[in-house]
Amino acid sequence: MKALIRTAEDAGGTLPMLEAVEQVNAEQKRVLARKILKRFGKLSGRRIAVWGLAFKPNTDDVRRRPAAS
Repeated sequence: MKALIRTAEDAGGTLPMLEAVEQVNAEQKRVLARKILKRFGKLSGRRIAVWGLAFKPNTDDVRRRPAAS
């Protein structure tokens, strides 16, 4: 997403739909953080692991998904 948005900007254009998707994706990280804080309160001295796997419907290929990195 970021690369496409940057390419459009470099060419003097914009991609409002992709920019909106990037904003939603960034907000999802904050949503998770708020949920963790609500559940556990103070996080000082704690270790938290988050596991996940991106799944693309109708395919068994997840090599290029963020969770596979």
